[in-house]
Amino acid sequence: MKKCLIVFPDDWIAYSPSTLNMATLLKAHGFEPTILTFNGRFNSHNISRLFRIVFIDQRSPLLLVLTKTRLLNFLKPLVLYRHIKKLDTFDHYIGIDSAGSLALQLAGIHNFDYFSLEVKKNIAFFLVDSTNIANVITQNNERLEIQFQEKLQRVFFIQNAPIAPADRPAKALPENGIKKLLYIGNAIPSHGILDCIGALEEDDTLHLEVRGIIPDVIREKINASPAAKRITAADGFVENSDLIDYIRQFDIGLCLYNVKNNDPNYLTCPSGKMFNYMAAGIPMIGTRIPGLKIIDEAGAGITIKDNAPAEIIAAIRKIQSNYEAYASNAYNAFEKYEFSRMASPYIAAVSHSQAE
Repeated sequence: MKKCLIVFPDDWIAYSPSTLNMATLLKAHGFEPTILTFNGRFNSHNISRLFRIVFIDQRSPLLLVLTKTRLLNFLKPLVLYRHIKKLDTFDHYIGIDSAGSLALQLAGIHNFDYFSLEVKKNIAFFLVDSTNIANVITQNNERLEIQFQEKLQRVFFIQNAPIAPADRPAKALPENGIKKLLYIGNAIPSHGILDCIGALEEDDTLHLEVRGIIPDVIREKINASPAAKRITAADGFVENSDLIDYIRQFDIGLCLYNVKNNDPNYLTCPSGKMFNYMAAGIPMIGTRIPGLKIIDEAGAGITIKDNAPAEIIAAIRKIQSNYEAYASNAYNAFEKYEFSRMASPYIAAVSHSQAE
């Protein structure tokens, strides 16, 4: 069995479905994946029963100091490099973003794949020698051109979508109309959480579940809201294996961003939660930015310009008028971008190169 090392430079591997999906497909095609990552408060050890996970304890005295002084983000490639050197050799290497890729380069690996999940041209990015990159994996051509101006021989486009669920959902409009809204992810103003709370305050028929990372200041705003009794604040994420069934309980998924026009990471990225909503077969309301244009193109929901509460409510009413069509379109769009379908050319390429 061929051995593959995936270097994930953050402490939330349990909530990086694209990384876990890639490891899942590699395992299904004859690879034995190992993931090197940091162990922090966002991780779950349940994934250790699926893959070999080598955790770097981010709660060690040294890393706690580096985290507190904000030096860890700059030194992550060095920390990862030291741990790579302690591991056995592998047949295939994947670096997640610039820090994971630079760590492999520092360890003397000169033939690795660069899996881009975030568009950041930081110091680590400029230190990665593109001649060491065998394959680039990213989401679309816009993101590729932002990061890599030079022509690369082998590029694979894979969206941040889940692997197809076992059954196709058939979502019908609830008898009493749309009531249950879902917000998943980081509950911060730049991700539209205050706009969602405002919509609940203007329409007393709606209920909202906020699931993810909820800062104390946002929890205080929820508790102080006139709509507080209709807002459920649920800390933590749902396990990747249970996420689609969880989403199916709701009527509409929210995917809002208040981002600056100079933030290409969010403007150009088709959001992972958008694809999760699609896989669950529920319509969505998203912000009208390039990364979410799939919503309009597929008729999978409604996009809005300013995320104002009145816009959100108007979008809900429009979706309610033709709910089954929006829900069906959502899943149809997901099938086009489903992870294993988009990843199949990459899996075939690396399987062939390892067989040579």
